[in-house]
Amino acid sequence: ALRFRTFNLTFHTQGCTTPILTIPSCTVQFSYKADDLLPMVSFLGITLSDLTFVTANERSATFRLSHNADELKTIEDHLGKYCVLIDAKELNDHIRQACQHNNILYNFAPEIYAPKDSSEKKDAFANKKIERLSFKDLDLSYQHEYRLALNTAMPEDHYIHIGKLTNAFLLEVNHLGTMELSIELKELEEAPEN
Repeated sequence: ALRFRTFNLTFHTQGCTTPILTIPSCTVQFSYKADDLLPMVSFLGITLSDLTFVTANERSATFRLSHNADELKTIEDHLGKYCVLIDAKELNDHIRQACQHNNILYNFAPEIYAPKDSSEKKDAFANKKIERLSFKDLDLSYQHEYRLALNTAMPEDHYIHIGKLTNAFLLEVNHLGTMELSIELKELEEAPEN
């Protein structure tokens, strides 16, 4: 929904400037009723830019999630005790293939955390862009959320069928704070000069 604060809201008949009713200020909310029926799934998205560098040598580099204990507690309180770690490329490939196969327009992207009166948000709503479903208020940016929104009716079983994911596992949210990502580095051979 698109919400904003208005001042001096005036109702008058068409072609007449004499006000019938004036409201000094109020909060107005616009939404598309059909949006309530669109299937959407949210993901906590973690990219390399969300990681904190720990150490490196000539053979490897180690990173840690940048979430502190308070952020992880907030995530657990609002989103649940467990999370599923999923290979982003595999997930994205499955979503793309399923949507192409079923001819479904979709948006799978990071949430756009913006002020309530963002012109970008207003434009997305005014032009009924599917990206309008990716906007969230700025105070929720701790969620690092990605959202999948499908421009189709909610399936009767309430499941979005994308096929089996092979690189995924269940984990308690509080364990995210102790996880590290190690990347093995391998020196590339120089390409021969022509």
